[in-house]
Amino acid sequence: MHLLISIIIPSYNKVNYIKQTLESIRTQSYANWECIIVDDASTDGTKEILTEYSSDKRFRVFIEEVNRGANFCRNKGITLAQGDWVIFMDADDNLHPECLEKRINAINKNPGYDFYVFPLAAFEREVNNIKSVWIPNKKKALERFLAHNLPWQTMQPIWNKKFLLENDLRYDENLHKLQDVDFHIHALLKTDNFFVESAIPADCFFRIDSQRIDKPVWYMERYINAYLVFYNKYSKVLTSATLRKYLNRSLLIIYLYFLKFAADNNSIDFFRDNIKNLLLKEVTNKFLKTIMEFYYQVIKRGVYFPGSITILRGIGFICGFSR
Repeated sequence: MHLLISIIIPSYNKVNYIKQTLESIRTQSYANWECIIVDDASTDGTKEILTEYSSDKRFRVFIEEVNRGANFCRNKGITLAQGDWVIFMDADDNLHPECLEKRINAINKNPGYDFYVFPLAAFEREVNNIKSVWIPNKKKALERFLAHNLPWQTMQPIWNKKFLLENDLRYDENLHKLQDVDFHIHALLKTDNFFVESAIPADCFFRIDSQRIDKPVWYMERYINAYLVFYNKYSKVLTSATLRKYLNRSLLIIYLYFLKFAADNNSIDFFRDNIKNLLLKEVTNKFLKTIMEFYYQVIKRGVYFPGSITILRGIGFICGFSR
């Protein structure tokens, strides 16, 4: 069955990467696709490259005159999509040449699901510089997204467009980070009818954010601000005590993630001033707060060791993450 796949890409100032991304789509072994690129008012030459690709009618290019954010672009892409199935990509990511073919084969062999999820490889700078492989996991997927123990990333699912439209699934345009986490939580609150393929090699490649590598302090500040918007949003939305417990676990996981990040980048003072106090304000469990304060002092004195995050996370889980 030759189902049409819509690949939706928001682009903004990705002149160094967009051509490689689009070539990874153009050379797919499965030919029945359309690629919707919504450019968010780029100023670096990206638009000129997109114009070149628009001569292939499968590339549908839409140029915005005002920068409105990646989530606006993704939502516009959903509205414009003509396909039966939808994949979301970023403008610096890549697909394996057989990605679409393998996903359609999985859909045909295992019909009836709202979305399907596949393995991904994360890389730095070049596609062959693989840093990790992300194998999707179905177990407690909603709870894990809430706890920020993420079971998969944006590009890994392929979505039944009918499911997206019937449930009015859109990206939150108020979030500048964690957009995909928020999107997947919304989806999983609507359905548990999804298929996970974990037995095949990675079929897509995620580029680790260069800003995270080149401007770590700026990246940390932007991420933590987005996380607090995310946390406060779901603190108000969730009515289930069990789900709220998992959301509260994300406080510790984010704290640990950024504390290690600060230690690795010699930014412990930044952490103290801009992250520690913000996160600790949300923690009312006195035992957990004491542990987090103690761990901060340990890191500050340069006594960090890899297993310590696992130990602290375990202690936090034991104390329940209640508020």
